[in-house]
Amino acid sequence: MKEIGGFFELELGKKPEYHYNALRLNSGRSCLEYILRVRNYKRIYIPVYVCNAVIDVIERNGIDYKFYYLDNGFFPVLNNYKLENNDAILYINYYGLFQNHIYELGLKYNNLIIDNTQAFFSKPIEGIDTFYSARKFFGVADGGYLYVDSDLLLPIIKDISYQRYTHLLKRIDLSAESSYKDYTVNEGLFINEPIKHMSNLTQSILSSIDYSNVITTRDNNFSYLHDIFYKINKLHIEKHQIHGPLCYPLLIDKEGLRDNLLENRIYVATYWKEVLNRALKNSFEYQLAKWLIPIPIDQRYNLEDMSLIASHIKKYLDT
Repeated sequence: MKEIGGFFELELGKKPEYHYNALRLNSGRSCLEYILRVRNYKRIYIPVYVCNAVIDVIERNGIDYKFYYLDNGFFPVLNNYKLENNDAILYINYYGLFQNHIYELGLKYNNLIIDNTQAFFSKPIEGIDTFYSARKFFGVADGGYLYVDSDLLLPIIKDISYQRYTHLLKRIDLSAESSYKDYTVNEGLFINEPIKHMSNLTQSILSSIDYSNVITTRDNNFSYLHDIFYKINKLHIEKHQIHGPLCYPLLIDKEGLRDNLLENRIYVATYWKEVLNRALKNSFEYQLAKWLIPIPIDQRYNLEDMSLIASHIKKYLDT
């Protein structure tokens, strides 16, 4: 029976979710595990430039995997591999900038898995298993979306996630520094988390977001930075293809730049330190893991913030 009366809950707006027709799960990792179980692949080809969390999921499911390298345009180099019927290729839509590669790969390979955890606003292509992560783009503690045309014949319970929201609430009341420990604890909870349906709390938050405004803000911030840095950025970026990207990826081999930004409270991630242990030192992947600065461009910030970031970077580059 529906509850009526009593104390109020959080009042969140009601809007359509961006991926309203996807399968809602508790994380991007669970989405990948769902695909691996339902497809029964025996071997997965994965990029050298990948987070260890992806490898953990594959190993946990007892599946063999092989690494492949990327060319300087982030396209897989697979010429020397012979793919069998029960092999699959996992491709990451890096920073949300390479939807065109997915179309091309879809024409060449049947068993394709698209990791859109860095590309929330890239639409799936029919017939290609595709998954997304919500927490890389929004203030939620968990949540993933999956497009797949087969059902996993296992009971899946609904997640309950209110206890994982401490770091998000604490950041509002205090600061990012004060809540970072809570954030790392929450990240660790996903390591052994089974496949679950998305929690009511996370779905409610994701149903309250103005996605059109998010896309516009990200696009504008990205374009602003690209107009400033495109001459020194070692990545070739097609600005006209952006659609709500994850970040502005600045590839520049300047020692100490990342630390300088962190000292100035401009928090930039590293994608991914573990790649340095498996990539050849002269490879594109090694350069990305060592030098790439993923500049925040998300919906929390405006062009004034982008100008501040750009000023810090230009000042440091001039030293």
